[in-house]
Amino acid sequence: PILEKDDQVKLAIVGRDDGQENKLKKLVPSSLKKQVIFAGPLYQEDVKAFFQFAKCFIITPRYFEETSTASLESLSYGTPVITTYQAQIPYLRDYHAGYVVENNELDIRLKVDKVLKLPDEEIKGRIIGKEGRNIKVFEEQTGVNLEMEEGSADVRISSPFMKFSENMNY
Repeated sequence: PILEKDDQVKLAIVGRDDGQENKLKKLVPSSLKKQVIFAGPLYQEDVKAFFQFAKCFIITPRYFEETSTASLESLSYGTPVITTYQAQIPYLRDYHAGYVVENNELDIRLKVDKVLKLPDEEIKGRIIGKEGRNIKVFEEQTGVNLEMEEGSADVRISSPFMKFSENMNY
């Protein structure tokens, strides 16, 4: 329904093909083929551009998944996250950095509609917080560190749950 209402809305499906891409492509009606983009895996500058361009990042696993690194990357670029309770992202709602929904089509669609209706970057900035304050509180509450230098394309994500910090060069 969202794609059908507005031909400017695009759905980008990003990530490696684990054998499901052809099945997904067959599900896309011919009238929407120009709006659904199968990007494949993205790296470095492509990931950075994707997150900076995206209005929201959606991850809806059916089974429990510990804190998604991709979700944290999204937040580091100021892109709101929409996820399900199965993707454990503590304090996401508390700090207005995104939404946690039931894993069903209606709940996901309602939140996507809400995010897409945000009028401008100013509102998006409020979700993340002035100078990234909401992200900083998120880091404090979760124990995850997102380190970004002004003018640098590097994002460093570290956590006591990870064996090492990884400089992701985004």
